[in-house]
Amino acid sequence: MENQLIKIIDRLPDGVVRQFLKRNAKYSSAVAILVAGYFVTSRLYRVYFGPLSKIPGTFFDTFFDMPFLYYNLPLGTRYKRMIGLHQKYGRVVRTTGHTITISDKDMIKQVLHDDDLPKAWAYKNLQLEGHQTMFNTLDKDFHKTRRRVVSPAFSVKYLAALEHLISDSVGEFVQHINSAVDTAHLHNQPSAEVDMWRLLQFTALDVIGATAFDQSFNMVKDGSHPLPATITRNLTNAAFTGAVSNELINVASEYFEDLLYCNRQDQSQFWFMVGIIEERLKSGKRKNDILQILIDSQNAELKNDRLNNEDIVHENILFLIAGSETTSNTIGFAIIHLLEHPEALALLREELDSVYPRNGSNVRFEHEDLKNLPYLNAVINETMRIKPVAMGGLPRETDRDYILGGKYHIPKNIMISADIYACQVDPEYWPEPLAFKPERWLEGSEIPADKDAFFPFSSGSRNCIGKNFAWMEMRLLLSSFVYNFNFDPVPESVEDAKDLRQFITYTIASNSYKVKVTKRH
Repeated sequence: MENQLIKIIDRLPDGVVRQFLKRNAKYSSAVAILVAGYFVTSRLYRVYFGPLSKIPGTFFDTFFDMPFLYYNLPLGTRYKRMIGLHQKYGRVVRTTGHTITISDKDMIKQVLHDDDLPKAWAYKNLQLEGHQTMFNTLDKDFHKTRRRVVSPAFSVKYLAALEHLISDSVGEFVQHINSAVDTAHLHNQPSAEVDMWRLLQFTALDVIGATAFDQSFNMVKDGSHPLPATITRNLTNAAFTGAVSNELINVASEYFEDLLYCNRQDQSQFWFMVGIIEERLKSGKRKNDILQILIDSQNAELKNDRLNNEDIVHENILFLIAGSETTSNTIGFAIIHLLEHPEALALLREELDSVYPRNGSNVRFEHEDLKNLPYLNAVINETMRIKPVAMGGLPRETDRDYILGGKYHIPKNIMISADIYACQVDPEYWPEPLAFKPERWLEGSEIPADKDAFFPFSSGSRNCIGKNFAWMEMRLLLSSFVYNFNFDPVPESVEDAKDLRQFITYTIASNSYKVKVTKRH
C-alpha cells in the first residue's frame, strides 16, 4: 500500500505538498485521504480559477483530464466530438485541463501564420524511432533547414517537368477503367463495378512512384504491392499514438505487444525505401525525379543541408503517405459529392467539353489548361472545405505565455488545436455551410467563399510543401474521370460512405467506394 501510494504522490505537482505527503506515506490511510483531497481541490481550482477557466468547456473534461484516446473511440471519430463542442460552446473551447481548440478564423491565422506556434507534442509520436522529418519535427530550426533542402523538388518549374509522369499514371488509370468496362460488356453487363476509392489510392501511389523514385509501383496494373495496406495500417497506428501520451504507449506496448504497434511504424516501408536508394546509388545514374534532388543534397556546401541515406528514407516515407492518401481521398470525396449533385457534375462536364471537344480521339489533358478552369477548381475547393484532410485539427503548443485573439491569456505549454473543419463549416463564414455548392468559389457568387476561413493546406511556415503537386494531380485525375466516363453509385457503397474516420487523413472507414461505370460516347 505504501509503495503504491508513493507512486501516486510522485505524479502530483512538485512542491512542498508533494514532499510532505511523501515523507509521511507510511501513514497510508491518512495520507491517502490527504492525497485525494489535494487532487480534488487542485482540480476544482483548475476548473473554476485556473488560467483556462474563462474558456468554456465541460466540467468532466477539465476535471479528469482524460487522454485524447478516450474521446477517439471508435478510433478516428474524435473530430465528431470536437465539432459538437464548438457548436455548443463557440469558437474557443477548453477540451482538457491543458488543451483548447479554436475555430475562429482570425485566431487560427494568428496561431498558424502570424505567430507561427510550434507543432504540439503529438507529432513526436509520429517519429519512427525518434527520427525527425519535415512533417513531424517540433524543432523550428530543423524544419527551416530541411524545408530549404527539399523545396526545389516542389517548385512550379520542377513540377512542370514531372507532369508527363503524372499524366502517364493517369493514363493507366483511364485504361484500367476502360478495360473493366470492356470486360463487363463481354459478360453482357451494362456497366463495370469499380472500387474508385481503392483505384484512386493505387493511382496516387503510382504517381508518387513515378515522380519521386522514377519507377512505378504498378498498383493500377496488378494491385499486388504491399504498400497500400502498409500505409493504411500506419495511419491507424499513428492516429493511436497521436492520441495518447508516450507513457501510456509504453505501458500498452509492454503488455499488448502483439496487438498494438503503438510506438512504431511498419518497418517494411523503411526497408523498401532503403532498397530503392541503394539501387540508385549503385547505378550511378542521374534521373529526373524527387529522389535525385534529395541525393544531390549529400554534396551540399553546408553540412546541415546534407541528407544521409536514413534522412532520405524517412523523408520519402513522408512523401509516400502525404502524396497518396491525401490527394486520392480528396478526389474520392469529390466524386461522391458530384454523384450526390448531378447538376454540379453536368456543369463540370460542360466546362471540360468546352476546352477539350469530344471528337472521338484520346485526349491528354494539359495542366496549363486545367488550372484556369473556374468550375473544376471550385469543385475541388468545395470538396476540401467540407472534407478537409486534417479533419482532426492542427495542434500547436504555446512556447511562451500567450495572448490569443487579444483577450485570452494562455500559459506556456498549452496545446491549441486549430479546428479547420469547424471553421470551414461555420455558418457565419459560410452560408449553408454543410451544402456542397461549388458556385461559392466563382466570381460574382451570391454566397462568396470566405477565403480567410479556408485552410486546406494549413498556413504559415508549416503549410503543405506539396500543395502545387497536389493541385496538379487532383486536376488531372478528376478531369480525366469525369470527361471519359459516366458513373452511378452502388447503394451499398453509399451507405459505407456515411461512416467516416479521421486517422492522419480523413477517409471512409471501409476504405472502399464502388461505382457503376460506362464510357461516355
